[in-house]
Order: sequence, then structure tokens, then C-alpha cells
Amino acid sequence: APNVSSPPPKKEICPRCSKVSKKTFMALSKKVVDLKFSRSGVKKWIAQINSHLYYCCRCKKSFVPKWYKDVERKYGHDLMAWTMYQHVVKGQSFRQISADLMEIFGLQVEKSNTHIFKSYVMDYYQETFENIGRKILNSPVLYVD
Repeated sequence: APNVSSPPPKKEICPRCSKVSKKTFMALSKKVVDLKFSRSGVKKWIAQINSHLYYCCRCKKSFVPKWYKDVERKYGHDLMAWTMYQHVVKGQSFRQISADLMEIFGLQVEKSNTHIFKSYVMDYYQETFENIGRKILNSPVLYVD
């Protein structure tokens, strides 16, 4: 069972003509598996994202809201970040990380998915990485330890 469930909005804006459109009878739902960090520890967190297929009376077309399409990953950011922390900082192999995810959180994450996590995290932090590099190179002083 999901830890949190989002109610879908009753109305959405049509992406073609910008008319307010009403939801249809067809419900859509997807789950995102993630980790939730707190002061006392970390736990598995499942979010159920709900929406509907919407119908525009002006265009006579159905559409899925953009925000719902944007939730394309099965796994959440914090789970992917935790995985990369285990790999980069702790030096664990992806096989070991997959085993740990099963043992600690009861999550069966294939080793191939952990490689996808690596690409996601790299893309997510690329701009931050470049900004840090620019600040270091533009600094009047460079400290080397």
C-alpha cells in the first residue's frame, strides 16, 4: 500500500487550446518507489500519483496532464541519490547495492536499474558540478591540500 496518495485535480488546461477541461471517467495511477529520510533514520516510501484522462470540449481531444507525464520514473530521486552515495562514497558494487536494497528495504532493484540511476544523478547534478568548477577556476586563490 502506498504511503501517500495524491488526489487528481478536477480540471486541467488543454495543451492545444488552453481551455479548461474536465476529467473523464478513465483514472490513471502510477507508483514511485523512493526513500524518506528523517532524524531517526530512513525508510521505504511509496507515493501513488493519481490523475485522469481529460477531455477538451473545444478540441474534441483527450489528453494526459503534462505534470503526470513528467513523473516518468518508477524510482524517486532520494532512492537514486542513496544508491549513488553507496557506490561513490562507500565503494560498493551495483550488485552489492541491489542486495542491500533488498535486505534493508525489501526493494528488488535490478543491477541494470542502478546503472540508470547513475545516468540520472549525473544529469541532475551536472549544472551544479560545472558551477562549482567555474567558481574554483575564477577564484583569485586556489588552495591545494
